[in-house]
Amino acid sequence: VDKKPEEAVGLLEIECQKVTERIPCLQARVLAAAQIKDPHPGRAGAQDRLGAASKELIGNACTTAVSCADMATWVGDIRQGRSEMGLALAMYERAARADPTEARWLKLADMASGAGEHGRAAEALERIAQRHGGGDPELKQRIQAERSLAGTRLLHH
Repeated sequence: VDKKPEEAVGLLEIECQKVTERIPCLQARVLAAAQIKDPHPGRAGAQDRLGAASKELIGNACTTAVSCADMATWVGDIRQGRSEMGLALAMYERAARADPTEARWLKLADMASGAGEHGRAAEALERIAQRHGGGDPELKQRIQAERSLAGTRLLHH
């Protein structure tokens, strides 16, 4: 199965329907789908298998806000590992909205900033600032820096 991720995904698509503990099975399916090398990048294929597996996993994991956020973060980490930053950011944002902890907003802010999404980073940081009552000078400074970078980016496009 390690050498043939396409076969593994196909098998897990069927087998995960039969088991009572679906989450570990669906996670294995996501990991297998992430291993598929797409011979035709830009066309539907490996991407769709990973997308479908991820969607089913998150759908099954979202029984509580925390489990939903944890699984969205897990999928986001896989997407990040594949350099799919837009998809990773979407997962991190979903996690932060489902279970809005400071750590989740900070991860979103850091990832967004690194991906050049400075407006998104500033918004995430503002969520943290609201929790601090807006009185954290370092946080204010970072928000301003992200807003400034977002504005600069708009001027250059």
